Amino acid sequence: MHKYIKNFDVSVFFIKKCFSKIASCPTKFAESLAMGKPVIVANHGGGIEQVIPEKTGWLFRPGDPISLSETLQQVIDIEKHNKTKLSNIAINHVKKLYSKANMCSATLDIYAELRK
Repeated sequence: MHKYIKNFDVSVFFIKKCFSKIASCPTKFAESLAMGKPVIVANHGGGIEQVIPEKTGWLFRPGDPISLSETLQQVIDIEKHNKTKLSNIAINHVKKLYSKANMCSATLDIYAELRK
């Protein structure tokens, strides 16, 4: 999948209404961000936690094709130098969220909470 993502300007994630109302694989968002690809995701589920609007990606109203279309147009209109800046922000965002230190700390916090 990485060989395809590297050729994207942005990754778009949407879920057909008939399948699910929540994002089932938010790790895909993080993979795209880690590769410097801002994301477009529905405004619910895992996307909300990983997207800093208009910095690491964009949110659209779930189940609303007009909202998705407007968001896509907004992204298309961004100039190339701004896309490079967004790419760097996306990479740094994932590094911060998913660093080894942060992941270990979060895991230890969960263990501590369970021991109470």
